Amino acid sequence: MRKQIITWVKACLVCIQARGTTSTSRQLVHSWPLLTPFAIISTDIWSPGETASLTGTRHILNCMCDMTQFVVSIALSQVNSSEIACAFMENVLLKFGLCLCVVIDDAGAFKSAFLAMTTSLNIRAHPVAKRNHKAVGVGRYHKFLNHSTRVITTARQTNTCFVEADMVSAYAWKAI
Repeated sequence: MRKQIITWVKACLVCIQARGTTSTSRQLVHSWPLLTPFAIISTDIWSPGETASLTGTRHILNCMCDMTQFVVSIALSQVNSSEIACAFMENVLLKFGLCLCVVIDDAGAFKSAFLAMTTSLNIRAHPVAKRNHKAVGVGRYHKFLNHSTRVITTARQTNTCFVEADMVSAYAWKAI
């Protein structure tokens, strides 16, 4: 019976047409062969607007392994390619090993900085299609981070604790 169903689906004209028309904005990244952790890393920068922490930090670089969903968060005071490359090298590559590819958001505000970072570190960059935020794995963590930061900053009644909130959120994300 299973073979008959598979044969019917393969012969169905509507099914063939539906499978063949996938817009690039809805495609997945690729079917990456994930054999080792941290082979493919999704990166993006998160910031709570114009708020600065007590130490002057305004942005957080979040890197996520696409295989294990492990998150590494790095506080940044400036966002430029040299700061991102230095932080990425120190906190990701030297701790977890070299990666094959860095996945970045093509529509992100920091795309040029990430491309310069990957060029300087000689790592392959893969910008995903615009409007395909699901392919950047760290985007799911950013949704979780937005919620947990809102809870923590409401409890403390200040926005300047967002770095601590991110570190706690990364720990909670790893525990889930």
